Amino acid sequence: MSGVPADTDWFSVYFETRAPAGTAAAKAENAADALLDLLMDNSGTVSASRSSWGARVSVLAFDAREAAETGVALIQRMAVKAGMPSWPSVRAEATRQDVLDEDNAKPTLPELVSAPEAAEILGVSPQRVHELASSPGFPEPMYELRTGRLWLESAISAYADRRQRKPGRPRKNAAAS
Repeated sequence: MSGVPADTDWFSVYFETRAPAGTAAAKAENAADALLDLLMDNSGTVSASRSSWGARVSVLAFDAREAAETGVALIQRMAVKAGMPSWPSVRAEATRQDVLDEDNAKPTLPELVSAPEAAEILGVSPQRVHELASSPGFPEPMYELRTGRLWLESAISAYADRRQRKPGRPRKNAAAS
């Protein structure tokens, strides 16, 4: 990239504040919009609620420490200009942009399976999964939706590994007949 000093990288810097306990909630919508405008040159983003606000900017720096110092100072300076509440900081993070992009590309939800997928893993029918789900040792579902249960794929796989399958159809209880 031309114009970028050697040995520097782009960093994403996040800074967050929260109102001290017992502080009256503040409405900072106009101030948040003003802060967003002031941070535009640094690809800024702003989030605000009645008891907290945070901002993210991009800065060019030699390392994460320099990026954090530069980015936080920029955000704090512009926050004062914008009229944001001067609450105590609770978080300051500097992440090299390529690392942040990598992290953002990773899934944030665990791998979940429904009864048909669990049946494939276990080598049984979906109906049998529902029967097994009520037996001791079967993993608890992560979610129960109107459309059915969802389990962690890893929990179903672990259950499949430790399950001792007996050949043939399962025996019916005497009470069921």
